[in-house]
Amino acid sequence: MTRKILTAILIIMAAAFIAVEAMIIIYGRKPYNDEADVVIILGARVYGRTPSPALSFRLEKALEYLESNQEAVIIVSGAKGRGEDVTEAFAMKRYLEARGISEGRITLEEESTNTFENIRNSLALLGGGQDRRKLLIISNNFHMLRAKLIAWKLGWDAGTLGSPSPPSVVIQYHLREFFGIIKSLLIDR
Repeated sequence: MTRKILTAILIIMAAAFIAVEAMIIIYGRKPYNDEADVVIILGARVYGRTPSPALSFRLEKALEYLESNQEAVIIVSGAKGRGEDVTEAFAMKRYLEARGISEGRITLEEESTNTFENIRNSLALLGGGQDRRKLLIISNNFHMLRAKLIAWKLGWDAGTLGSPSPPSVVIQYHLREFFGIIKSLLIDR
């Protein structure tokens, strides 16, 4: 009897993992064809003052979007982590400015240390709850489902736009994201 229960639990866990991973893939590939008023770019590792490959992919996707959406304002979000000489937000701001985005369009959110804080603190800069502005969150494709869920929990119907991820870490990021989504569903408030 115990063996049957254990087998059933393992089957349920495997099915849940497969279902969540399928949703991660689907949300990571969803296009965003609207004109956002506000674009939030989520932070990621910085090497000294240089964006990591994952963060560079996010920034390039943002530049691609911003090229055809000149009116959108930008919030770059991320604190200074271990081994980083500047905040992730500052490194992103420098990157965007070096590629032609005017300083006046960029707001820094430099306190957040995780995805929930990135989104919560960025939204706080907008004055809190849902308003009439269209919000777009940009991150790597594996991150889009969780970003959408967090924004929704905070009262915003945000659009999402996923960038590629460095091929060497795709499997690791997808595995980690499964647990990040479970944490967000159970803990993030």
